[in-house]
Amino acid sequence: GAVLQAARDIVESGIASVEEVDLAVSTGIGLRWALYGPFAVTYFNTPSHLIDRYGISGLVAEGFQEHSLMKGKTFDEMVRWRNGKLMDMLRVLEHTD
Repeated sequence: GAVLQAARDIVESGIASVEEVDLAVSTGIGLRWALYGPFAVTYFNTPSHLIDRYGISGLVAEGFQEHSLMKGKTFDEMVRWRNGKLMDMLRVLEHTD
């Protein structure tokens, strides 16, 4: 869908090669998407003062407090959990070559 179209547009416009786009996605947003969906990725990667700028409505931000991922945890606890999981995945990927 939209991600593939954007990737193709980036390659066709000469901004990056196929390999560069694949690497950027697989080592960036792709790792986060392995943990959770687009709302959670945006929520945990957007400082509160930038939420409106990057399109997370107040309704989504408020609703996220009830999201099953939170399970009574604070924002900082969830960020630490995410960071730990990202490091775990990177260690696994480092040993797959």
